[in-house]
Amino acid sequence: MRRFLLTFLVPIIAFGGADVGDYLTSEEEILDALARDEINYTQYYDLIELFREKVSVFGDDLDRLLVIPGVDRRWISGIREAAAHAGQYADKETFLGWFPYDFERIESFVIFEKRAKGDFGGGTRVYTHGRFIDSDPYYPKTYINLSGRYLKSSLEIRLHEDRDGVRCRRRNLEARLFGGDITLGSFRKGLGEGLIMGKPFYIPGATRENSFQESFGNPQDNLFNGVRFGGEYGRIGTGFLASRIVYDSVSVSAIGAELFWIPRGNLKLGGVYSYGDAKSRPGGSVYRQNSGSVFGSAKWEDTDISGEMATTESGGIGFMLSFLKRASKTKTLAELWSYSEDFHPMHSKGLSDYRQTDIELDNSGVTQRSREAGETGFELKITSPLSENIFLNLDQSGWRTPPIEDWGISSEIGLYYRGENGRRIHCEFSWLKRTLTSGIRLKETIRMRANWPLIWDIECNAYFRLRWTTTETDRTRGVSVYPEIVYSRFEPFALRLRIKRYKSNLDDPSNGYWELRFRDELRSGPLLWIAEIRHAQYDKTDKNPLTEFRVTASYLWR
Repeated sequence: MRRFLLTFLVPIIAFGGADVGDYLTSEEEILDALARDEINYTQYYDLIELFREKVSVFGDDLDRLLVIPGVDRRWISGIREAAAHAGQYADKETFLGWFPYDFERIESFVIFEKRAKGDFGGGTRVYTHGRFIDSDPYYPKTYINLSGRYLKSSLEIRLHEDRDGVRCRRRNLEARLFGGDITLGSFRKGLGEGLIMGKPFYIPGATRENSFQESFGNPQDNLFNGVRFGGEYGRIGTGFLASRIVYDSVSVSAIGAELFWIPRGNLKLGGVYSYGDAKSRPGGSVYRQNSGSVFGSAKWEDTDISGEMATTESGGIGFMLSFLKRASKTKTLAELWSYSEDFHPMHSKGLSDYRQTDIELDNSGVTQRSREAGETGFELKITSPLSENIFLNLDQSGWRTPPIEDWGISSEIGLYYRGENGRRIHCEFSWLKRTLTSGIRLKETIRMRANWPLIWDIECNAYFRLRWTTTETDRTRGVSVYPEIVYSRFEPFALRLRIKRYKSNLDDPSNGYWELRFRDELRSGPLLWIAEIRHAQYDKTDKNPLTEFRVTASYLWR
């Protein structure tokens, strides 16, 4: 078997797909979501990395949260708006007073890391994850982030250390140049709306092994690696990028350019050219592809529209359209996408759900997983206030993918109560029906979440989820429930104690686990400290208990 097997391409843009999914609060739950086919392998690795590294609600890389099931562009806008209203040094409760959505869905993936003030700034963050299992070769893991900033220029380096040694995960330099923004090194942002030039080719971690010195040239991260420039000059804008990654068993290259015109206000029209190649090494065959697209976006008053139509060298055609409307406190998001069966762009970030099919690329030895090919789908989401403190959320979606005989429809309705002093109650019901070659799958889920302050600076959180999954041959029930006590008497310290019961199949005595988790937090000015210890006891008798810890410590200075 070839050493080079690229099995993941075009990761989901993370509009939540057709299934909203559960709250993901541990690596076990992320793995279980993968086992239930609710996320794909690419999402799994992205979610694990996001769970370990976290994103600051005050940061510039909030788009990483889009990989979380149930999170879409409205959430990113809501985070930015809440942070703007609450202020960049706000605590969690002040932020939640402005945030309109279900914060618990993203809580395990974010931190409240404060931005530095002034013309000059810098910072360091260390995250350590350890497990008390002698035979586990992957732990402890430590991530070290170093950053510096002066005016509009910034430098960032992220290192990763485990038992195999220290590796560079990403490094970049961002600055203003010739009236535009230039990035050297690792970067995430593509060109256009992302339909053909939205995300770099995914390379599995086992293929990205290299030495400490080599990792600075080819970081162990799935980002573009090279240079990106973009700028606007009056009514004309342009951008280009070049990326090159070389490892022992794979090399992947990409170049792209965009040119757009702004005829008036916030109306933008443009086009993108993309070229990419992937080669298995040494001496492997090469897969090459040219792609092109036209895109447009418009903003007026409270309405945002964006879309892109693209074609690949093989003749494949893809189309996507996004519509976001804000009317008073009501927000409506509509998405529509359709792709021909031979539409397999190498660097796409298209609208699509989590379903995939494997495709061999011209006998090149390169296998990609594509969610675009042959699929047509839609999604409609509405969030609206029913009263001052009660919000209604509706989510309807459907899709059809003839090449893999997959079609389905889903529906969700949720009610959210948000009162004073952090009082919150969320209730949701979701329904999903899929038809596959293996038969019909029906899933119904009830979720409830409550946050309620008690006395003496004590807050009680509770979560309950009950799910029924029905196939042509079986019907299973799963449950997840936990209470959590939060004590914040000595602000800015907060202490959390949670006991949890998780069981994805109530009829299987060896399925599930009990969990006890203790966490302490400190957020004060430029300092952030989060320490957590977790113990899990599994129902399966031959599976050893798991005890692990996580520590995040950061300091940003002026």
